[in-house]
Amino acid sequence: MNKFKLMLAISPIAVISTSVVSISCKKVEKVKKPQKQVTIPEKDPQNDAGSSNNGGNGQNTNKIKQPSKTHSVQSEPNLRSKDPKFAEIAEKQNQGLILVEGFEGNVLEILKTNKLFFAFSKRGIVYAPEKPKGKDGWAAAKLIFRLRDQGEFNYANQSMKQGDKNTNDLIDFKINDNELTIYYKVTKYKGKNKPPYVSENVYTSVFKLEKNQNGIETHQDDFPVEKDPDNDQDSTSISNVENNPKHEKSSKIVAKSINEAKQVEYINSNFYASLEGKSGQALIDELFKIQKAHRDKTGGYDQLHTTYRDSFVDKYYENDGSVLDIYTEIPNGNDKYNFEFGKYSATGNREGSGMNREHLVAQSWFNRAAPMKNDAHHVWPSDKQVNALHSNFPFGEVKNGRIISSNGTKLGAGVEDGGQVVEPNDEFKGDIARAFLYFALTYKDKSIRHNDSAQRFFDPGNKINKNFLKTMLKWHYLDPISQFDLDRNNGIYKHQKNRNPFIDYPELVDVVFNGNTSYVFTNKGLAKTLIF
Repeated sequence: MNKFKLMLAISPIAVISTSVVSISCKKVEKVKKPQKQVTIPEKDPQNDAGSSNNGGNGQNTNKIKQPSKTHSVQSEPNLRSKDPKFAEIAEKQNQGLILVEGFEGNVLEILKTNKLFFAFSKRGIVYAPEKPKGKDGWAAAKLIFRLRDQGEFNYANQSMKQGDKNTNDLIDFKINDNELTIYYKVTKYKGKNKPPYVSENVYTSVFKLEKNQNGIETHQDDFPVEKDPDNDQDSTSISNVENNPKHEKSSKIVAKSINEAKQVEYINSNFYASLEGKSGQALIDELFKIQKAHRDKTGGYDQLHTTYRDSFVDKYYENDGSVLDIYTEIPNGNDKYNFEFGKYSATGNREGSGMNREHLVAQSWFNRAAPMKNDAHHVWPSDKQVNALHSNFPFGEVKNGRIISSNGTKLGAGVEDGGQVVEPNDEFKGDIARAFLYFALTYKDKSIRHNDSAQRFFDPGNKINKNFLKTMLKWHYLDPISQFDLDRNNGIYKHQKNRNPFIDYPELVDVVFNGNTSYVFTNKGLAKTLIF
């Protein structure tokens, strides 16, 4: 497979309560010391599109405060009286920065000749010799640290005070023998010609110096995982599974699936509790309410790399902890390519030259809008060259085409409508189908038909066109859910707090897309483990 080695430990999902559910399924034949930046320029409007700033004279007249080395919460009483929600965000901004995933430079060497600036448009810290000027200048500045959290807040120079109308976006830092410390205040934009809210406290992100490629620790494992209020952490239960669809599995599928499983372990949860006892259209309507309520917590685009560490780990084929790439994983043989996680080559036009983020549902279909753009349920890590060949075409079955990846992914004229489609390896057809079905349900009220490819797949009512739906259902049945589906769903949920219901309850596919009105929902929780 296309292996991107995980350099950091994989954190398990932070839930421990489980239930084991029995199922009855027919088993079928497997058809030095760098210089410190101390410049504090005159205050300028924070405007990545071209505010002017001389960048300072290289001398810091402010005393740098000692850093807080933990995720400690500081108090912001004045902010709480003005904007309690923003104050709560600001109080948690110690250790608020993370080295950008895949950053290949040595931070300490870079900081010898560059300054740090908060870039509003990039939601993080960029470096440059002097403050970027104009839209092109900010676009050219390279991102080095990203925000750990997403929200309506920015960082500014530690010298800012409440009432300052112009935001100083130069970010101070200090390097000693053991640590790099970055200092900032937290601000909130209040509108043109209005002074922003500014934290009273100076917050810090501290990075230990390390003898590695980057020169510092990354903090990429430091994303906080909130306790899920829907999960019952302390009780377990055992119940029988009913209504599990019995469809023959393709003999080409290598991984064991729910069709071979004797039991399914569930995490006790109220996530789907409102579906209890419902069927037909009432069930569909309530399911959409759940999806809509949770879909806006996907976070930023850069956060996807962290999410992947918990959701696309190869524990099923090579079982080597590498990133699982659906385009170059060879399920029944040796993989041709091996890449370390985080090495995103910007050059090269061959398979194996790097990894990037593949939108199964192409960004151009929904005009690159959030939250769809950032949703890991359909934005997967993949070989960048195969991703480029996928372009914005739908997935479907190729009747006349060519192979475009080492595991047999095809591109060519599709049986659905004769247009160009991409057909993946059989091992991942069900996974991809369930991602498309998830997208069709979760974003059915969004604008998702912005080009010809999208209009081939979705009709004017945002329903999947008949021939493509036939293919998606076929793939769902022939490639039933496997442990990869469950781990991916739970790993993404850990970060995004939303789920693909067609993985937890595959029988819901027939309810939503195949007219099954007899099925009555029983809440068993969140599917965790297939037991064989």
